[in-house]
Amino acid sequence: MSLELALEEYQDIVVITLDGIVQPDNADFLHNSLNALTRDGYSRFVLDCTQLKSINSDGLAVLYDLFLELPPNGKIVLCNANRRIRGLLDISGLGHYLPCVESRDTAMKTIRNEIGHLDLDWTEEHHTAG
Repeated sequence: MSLELALEEYQDIVVITLDGIVQPDNADFLHNSLNALTRDGYSRFVLDCTQLKSINSDGLAVLYDLFLELPPNGKIVLCNANRRIRGLLDISGLGHYLPCVESRDTAMKTIRNEIGHLDLDWTEEHHTAG
């Protein structure tokens, strides 16, 4: 199964919708896509896992590597992850570094650290691997 990424930009936050399965044959695609965003100056990410079926240790390593490379004002928040993915984050200890919340709106608010209005002007791109 392939992995598709849809990117939406909300001011300084990039929302990445993951669709499919992160496995050894496409973890490099995820890694390269996230690295390209950080090279472009982005450091705040919401990973929407609504359509993410599964992620293995390779995918978790990619997310942890991204976390390690972020500047001090950077942040990654996952949202809409299924119970299995949330369990993997907890068991691996990555949940401490990569919080997982119930909705995209909560993830955006977590990053912005505010309750107020969010400007939802965005641009969208789609990427596919595998």
